[in-house]
Amino acid sequence: MRSLFKRDALIATFFLFLIILLLKSIHFNSHVFDPIQIALSDIDFNDIAFSKTKKLDEVDKNIVIIDIGNATRKEMIPLLSKLKNYHTAAIGLDIYHRDIGQDLETDSILKNKIAKIKNIVLADEIDFDKKKVINHSIFYDNYSHAGYVNFIGEERGVIRTYSPFENINNLRVNSFTSSIIQLADINKYEDLKNRENEVEYINYQRRNEGYIIIDKDDIVNNNVDSSLFSNKIVLIGIIDESGFNIEDKNYTPLNEEFAHKKVPDMNGIIIHANILSMILQHDYINRLPNWLMVLFSILIAHVFMTLFIGYYIHQHIWFHLRFKAIQLITSIFFIYLGILSMKWNFYIDFSLLLVAIVLSVDILYFYEAFVLYLNKKFNYSTIFSKNKH
Repeated sequence: MRSLFKRDALIATFFLFLIILLLKSIHFNSHVFDPIQIALSDIDFNDIAFSKTKKLDEVDKNIVIIDIGNATRKEMIPLLSKLKNYHTAAIGLDIYHRDIGQDLETDSILKNKIAKIKNIVLADEIDFDKKKVINHSIFYDNYSHAGYVNFIGEERGVIRTYSPFENINNLRVNSFTSSIIQLADINKYEDLKNRENEVEYINYQRRNEGYIIIDKDDIVNNNVDSSLFSNKIVLIGIIDESGFNIEDKNYTPLNEEFAHKKVPDMNGIIIHANILSMILQHDYINRLPNWLMVLFSILIAHVFMTLFIGYYIHQHIWFHLRFKAIQLITSIFFIYLGILSMKWNFYIDFSLLLVAIVLSVDILYFYEAFVLYLNKKFNYSTIFSKNKH
């Protein structure tokens, strides 16, 4: 009897994770599966730690952001002329210039201005699947610094991670922020490189108000003291606080709406600023390896399944109500533990375990029906056939 109990608990746990794997691989159209789809969708309860607890009020004075609005290429020329004479640590130009403009003379002047700024980083894109850098700026030459500005999964959901480096044809390619930090602080760049992480979790701590943001016209018209830019990282891009213009915005964990985020909440330039703040302050988020979390989830789920089967067989009355309550309490506990760990910049992804806990009782019912069918048809031995209710 004891051996049957252990075997059924092991196989039921295997069934649980097999079905989770199948559900993650199949896209359902039926609303019957909405709760499962929600459980397996782009929701991370650790986002609560960002949106509710990790925001900082102080301004990061190491970074200055210049809002260019809808500036034309011609209007960019006086701005870059000013910045060339400022003693900046690095300048990041988060703008695509893919096509030659109608004014070839303006393009030529702008290219010349960019070429004379030795610490400017231009924006590229990267195709993560094909491992290919694309859309070089027409102002790029062999002496220019560049980096890819797009983020992992930005077409699909919340930007939680970014790739600091990509390996293309056995060459290390920098992201936009990595190229900037390489120019601004080589020691911090080496620290980032020595972490040897393919992806880094972005330690979001600031929205727009957490950075010095200056309109380009104020610089061109000499309304800003040039000392403000001395030894600072300067980011040039578009800032739009309107909720209606979402062209250059992404969803982030700082979004006030935790689930079913409706409106992208952060401009790309602010995301880059958060990444740079994290690197400069060496305020990285560390995480447990995925394999360790999978193993931990399987072990805990197996303990739950063993406990559930024991009560299901011996104390069947009130089983469902009792263990739905246990599921709720343990789910809240692990969600809270994940949020708590984020306060110490340690990311623990309990999502697989939470899905396993939520589905465990229903999978147990399915497993019981399946093995009883095998028992009736093929005389398969199971603890459920010895203890019919």
